[in-house]
Amino acid sequence: MRKHWVYFISLLFIANFSFSQVKQDVDELKKQLIESATDTAKFRIYEMLTTDYLWYADQSDSAGFYAMDEFKMAQRLNQPIYLAESYVNLGWYFGIIGDQGKNIEYLTKAVHLSEDNKCFSVLMRACQALCITYSPGSAAGNPEKMIKYARKAESLLPNYDNDRLFHYGLLVYNMFFNYYKETGKLDSAYKYAHRGDEEAIKYPRETFSLAYDYEVQAEVHDSRKEYDQSAFYFEKAINTIDTLSGLMLNVIVNQYSNSLQKQGKYEQALFNSRRGFSLAMRTHNPGFASQASYVLYKVYDSRGNKDSALYYLKEYVKFSESLSSETKRNQVQNLNFAEEIRNKEQEKKEKDDALQRKHNLQYAAIAIFLIGFVTIYLLLSQSIISAKLVKYLGLLGLLVSFEFINLLLHPFISSVTSENPFLMLPILVAIGALLIPLHHRLELWVTHKLVEKNKRLKEEKIKKIVEAYQQKMG
Repeated sequence: MRKHWVYFISLLFIANFSFSQVKQDVDELKKQLIESATDTAKFRIYEMLTTDYLWYADQSDSAGFYAMDEFKMAQRLNQPIYLAESYVNLGWYFGIIGDQGKNIEYLTKAVHLSEDNKCFSVLMRACQALCITYSPGSAAGNPEKMIKYARKAESLLPNYDNDRLFHYGLLVYNMFFNYYKETGKLDSAYKYAHRGDEEAIKYPRETFSLAYDYEVQAEVHDSRKEYDQSAFYFEKAINTIDTLSGLMLNVIVNQYSNSLQKQGKYEQALFNSRRGFSLAMRTHNPGFASQASYVLYKVYDSRGNKDSALYYLKEYVKFSESLSSETKRNQVQNLNFAEEIRNKEQEKKEKDDALQRKHNLQYAAIAIFLIGFVTIYLLLSQSIISAKLVKYLGLLGLLVSFEFINLLLHPFISSVTSENPFLMLPILVAIGALLIPLHHRLELWVTHKLVEKNKRLKEEKIKKIVEAYQQKMG
């Protein structure tokens, strides 16, 4: 569980960081939120607050609070791109607190919504996050699904060839690297690591991209047992990311410590493990603190320093228990959070359904009016009208009237029958049975009036012809 959690957080952070803007001051953002005049501006501020609390401040509670506000504002704006973006952040939030089911649910929603509405930048982010969720080292590992979303993300790269803000190419190719490395296909992994390196070189000013690229290159050399080169790139990655992000720095430091320990370089491993432990304590991150203390325990134990080994073993147990307790607390909180989201989605669905029903009723009423107007016009016109046309209009009017009554009574019928089709069908048949005799009587009356009108018009026409003939002969 500890390994899965750390692996997931590491990769998810990597994806999110490159898609996020530069870290904003939380207090300044809250001030801007109060002063913002438009819903669109508020949405963007909620998005930045969610990002800051989730990735920089490492406060999942506050991140969840602002992710919910972002979701509510997206519903208020009622535009697919905003809703898709809020789904991505909700997916990240649930992934961070360990709810893989909700993580997959909301990221998949983001994929479908952004794909249907051609919101390609959001689609890229959602695909990247799902790659991480399904990566072989995570709890929900599914290599086939991971490579599916990686290929979908790769297909979107031509849309961002000139994008200098978000480094999509590096992330996509390094997702392929992670996939092939975890599945043991090292030649393919090295190929994509090289392609990712080429992408990183294109944008040398992107500090994070360079650090991530150095970390990947370090992994490549480490897997080849080219330890001098791997150490070179680990150090470059650490020096590059040092002032930018404690969380990502923690990831790299712990990986470097593991590499050094594997080589038997315990002194250097000890130095980096202490650094990782210090970072974890400073960021109040029990997951990384657990990992760092375990590495320190192994290093001290291998050196025969039993007192220090025992101390860090206890620290490992303490932070593991803390992580477990936090996970359980998050699960309880998550139930309430997920229920609130479901309620909001249900409220929106009910509003949308009510609005759609209102529109359908209006359309049906307009259709009934038009059919009635045309029928009356034909009855009053001075033209001879075919009875077949009136019968056709009558049949059309019957169908529209039935649909109108069905739309009007549907909420009541649904509540009475609990939408049981075996109960709804007899009620609808009964409505139809009442309409058919009324339609038949109305049709007979209209046909009778039409026949009388046609007969009168024909008589008048014949009378005019006779009178004209008599005048001509006289």
